Amino acid sequence: MKVIRTSSPLDTGYIWMEIFHQSVSKGNGVKFVCETLNIGQEHTFGIGNDFNDLDLLEFTQYSYMVANGPQELKDRFRAAKSNEENAFANALEKYL
Repeated sequence: MKVIRTSSPLDTGYIWMEIFHQSVSKGNGVKFVCETLNIGQEHTFGIGNDFNDLDLLEFTQYSYMVANGPQELKDRFRAAKSNEENAFANALEKYL
């Protein structure tokens, strides 16, 4: 079992836990797609907003954390605008 802390989407004052089978994660999902479609990890892009995105961001080559994400994760990954400011589109356009 894997337990991941995440912030509440309803109230920023609460921390939630997500509980998964140990092999279930966004990062493993992207890894599976890459292996299935023969896409190299060097061609992957990820963007996250919370701790439940950590496995994804650790896997992808180009990994971004939104400006309104946890500071602990913003310190580890490339900076993106907030999710209210089109973070995904703004980060991705650098590579298109």
